[in-house]
Amino acid sequence: MAEAAGPYALWLLAAPEQAQVLQALIERLAERYAAPTFAPHVTLCAGDRSGALKSLLEATAVLAQRLAPLELELAAPAWRDDFFTFFYLPLPNLCTAELLEQAEAAFPGSDGPPVGPHLSLLYAEPEQGQPGGAIDREAMAGELVPELPRLIRFEALALVRPGPGGWRHGWPWRLEGRFKLGAA
Repeated sequence: MAEAAGPYALWLLAAPEQAQVLQALIERLAERYAAPTFAPHVTLCAGDRSGALKSLLEATAVLAQRLAPLELELAAPAWRDDFFTFFYLPLPNLCTAELLEQAEAAFPGSDGPPVGPHLSLLYAEPEQGQPGGAIDREAMAGELVPELPRLIRFEALALVRPGPGGWRHGWPWRLEGRFKLGAA
């Protein structure tokens, strides 16, 4: 019997050398603020689909073949009072809107991120009394800006699913498939 698809996300992944630098930064922030660690990524779309996981992997592979590796500029750090966009780097490039459209077309019924394409650096609960409630994100942004890359080269797509606790509590997330951009 084929494995059921369920919740999924389509990620754009940085080139390995840049991913290592971003991973180290994410881990440093997570350790400092007692937050979860995660792989650096840009979520293009997410959804919950019935049916076989195989069809999601096939759609990911086809989309990856159609896309060429690309470099995208990062904007200054931003933040929202939301767990997944607690502290992130927006990607304001014009081509990211097109990427989101292509991803949503390849995965009907999926949704793009509400804040647009971005690379999260820290997930945290923002409410008072929670660890994130005491973090001065403006000061953190000022501290980190000198070490943040201005451009990131993206070279792969990944299909990811949460563990049994869902996205917020289903750590670690499972990378189901990784596909190089432009690879036939």
